[in-house]
Amino acid sequence: SLPLLIIVFCFSCGKTKHKKVQDDFYTYSKIGDLYRMPLIKPVEVISTTGSEADWVAKLPYHTLKNKSSIEITSATAVNGIAILYSESTYFESGMREVWIIIDPATKTEMDFSAIVNYRQELKRRKLKEPHLYPVHKLYTQFKETGKLPFK
Repeated sequence: SLPLLIIVFCFSCGKTKHKKVQDDFYTYSKIGDLYRMPLIKPVEVISTTGSEADWVAKLPYHTLKNKSSIEITSATAVNGIAILYSESTYFESGMREVWIIIDPATKTEMDFSAIVNYRQELKRRKLKEPHLYPVHKLYTQFKETGKLPFK
């Protein structure tokens, strides 16, 4: 019976490894009837249809002219920040093109209506201009694989 105890002990020792706990935020693609995709915590993108032109990014810190969300066409995440782009969205008295940088570490949201200003901010942060992925394609990849190309 002693050999049996040794075998049981050896098997039980090997199973004490800690499992990596995955953050829920990055695991689900639907909220009720809404299509959902996480970019970088706490920034997420939602859609009512999941189609090509119907994506809204939630702005978690509400520091952009009291906006809580913005329509976007492409996005990425790099070095701990989310970068969003909208070809045309209502922003400060009219429709315009806009780039948004959301920095969860500082809880800030910055908007740029001129690409030169956006690029200056990237340079200030010592970042190369990242590839912005069409949101509907990001969602398709996330739904199919559970992963995003920049994660």
